[in-house]
Amino acid sequence: MSWSSGLEVYRSCPYLPRHVVFLIDYALYRVVELLYGRQELRGYEFLVYGRVRQRRGWEAFYIGDPYIPVQEVSAASVRVRDSNSAGYDVVVHKHPSGVTKFSQTDYDYINVNNTVSLLWVDGGWSAATIRVRAPCGKYLLADLDRGDFTVYVAVDPHTDLGKLEEELSALVDDAVRNRIKRNGSGVVRVAGHTGRNGNGGKNGKKKGRAGKRVDCDALLNRCIELDESGDLSAAEKCWERYSRLCGDEDVAVASIDDYLYSDLYREYYGGWSV
Repeated sequence: MSWSSGLEVYRSCPYLPRHVVFLIDYALYRVVELLYGRQELRGYEFLVYGRVRQRRGWEAFYIGDPYIPVQEVSAASVRVRDSNSAGYDVVVHKHPSGVTKFSQTDYDYINVNNTVSLLWVDGGWSAATIRVRAPCGKYLLADLDRGDFTVYVAVDPHTDLGKLEEELSALVDDAVRNRIKRNGSGVVRVAGHTGRNGNGGKNGKKKGRAGKRVDCDALLNRCIELDESGDLSAAEKCWERYSRLCGDEDVAVASIDDYLYSDLYREYYGGWSV
């Protein structure tokens, strides 16, 4: 015998998003790139802080305002020694080569204390977490593998990029000399720092064939169709391909609304109020 009770029953948490868009301000993205490229930091971990400037629900975040805290780093750890880091709620954490998952220490001391945590490995994005506040007031931590999020770099069309590049280079030079203290040799065995879910996965680099153009609009629509059809396995593969081939593109924006309500994402995010 069966009947309709009218109860809403979920098989997964309805407050955790299935796919997240991170719109990263050029300055924050460039600081991470410049630090990653410094020979003095080769093989070391490091952290860069930022702030959530705007968000729409828990599915899209516009982040920026880079700040390089005073920190002690090694090949397998980073400790912040900075009393001026209050007010930042985004962390970009660089891991050693091949270590594509957050460690338990990362979860316990970094991820739970920040709204957004992004993991940078081998020159690209590898994983992320977002801290979601449920209606009951409790916090939930959403784990995002590389196929679960898309990253775009926001470039303000009014910015003098040449001048900004000089300022960011000077900021990074100062940080490498005075703010990032290096301990040890910068060499680590990957097996010693595998992360909570083990080692492996993709490092977020684009691996499309040279010269092959991808219709990102069509691919996005296909991923949305698969989501709506309930074919989660195919949808996950589609989102992973979309992130790999169409992510990390420069987008000229003045605000997150200019991006989210563009033609590209209007269908997916059209239910949100302005």
